[in-house]
Formats: sequence, C-alpha cells, structure tokens
Amino acid sequence: MTFGHASRSHLCNKSFEKAIDLWSRFAIALLQESPHPVESLRRAV
Repeated sequence: MTFGHASRSHLCNKSFEKAIDLWSRFAIALLQESPHPVESLRRAV
C-alpha cells in the first residue's frame, strides 16, 4: 500500500515539475516579447 502511494505522489511531482517548467518558459517568452504578448501567446499554443 505504501509503495503504491509513494509512486503515485512521485508521478504527481514529476508532472508538477513539468508544468512549472512550461509556465516558466512561457513567462520568459512573454517578458522577452512584452510589446506583443498576444503574438507570443498564439505562438506558444
């Protein structure tokens, strides 16, 4: 039981880190292209 719980939380941590990485890259891109945030938003999607 404990092992299953541990692996599940580890998986959550991994996806959480991935999400943070994506958001930080997105924020950096927005900051670099602040004059055209909509354009960078469209490019990110």
